[in-house]
Amino acid sequence: MPAPMHRPPWPCVRVDAGCTKPYHAASFCGLTLVRDRIAFVAVGLQALAVLVCGLGAWALGGWAEARFAWLGGAAAVVPNGLFAVRLALHRGQPAETYPTVFLSGELVKVLLSIALLALVGQSQAEIAWLAVLSGWIVALQAPMLLLPISWWQERRSASSKTVF
Repeated sequence: MPAPMHRPPWPCVRVDAGCTKPYHAASFCGLTLVRDRIAFVAVGLQALAVLVCGLGAWALGGWAEARFAWLGGAAAVVPNGLFAVRLALHRGQPAETYPTVFLSGELVKVLLSIALLALVGQSQAEIAWLAVLSGWIVALQAPMLLLPISWWQERRSASSKTVF
């Protein structure tokens, strides 16, 4: 009788049946990754989206607005990057400790994001709050780009398996 498979804590991640190590080859909603890199992919997408948002703010309002958009985006990207590192460092630990690490990491991430936004507000004489909040919101919504990427990858892999 085969040993029971390790169940990841989130619902749409599955571990391949032939793999003996948990998280060796995981699939996140169709996006196949090796070893939990999905968090780092999401942070990279956030950084890229904030860069594009800042360039858009520069085109619409100049360098001051671009700087504020980048500062607002950094208030979301930096805590998320630290959270991803924290989860990666916890890999291989007992599964019972994961909810505590995850929830405490989420709390620290939210508090750090609020503190960074407050720091931006305190350190600047004149603030373009629209640009700051735009960068922050774009950074927080950027991981949603993983959904169309996974849909495209799933569709592409399904079409390559079609046999005539």
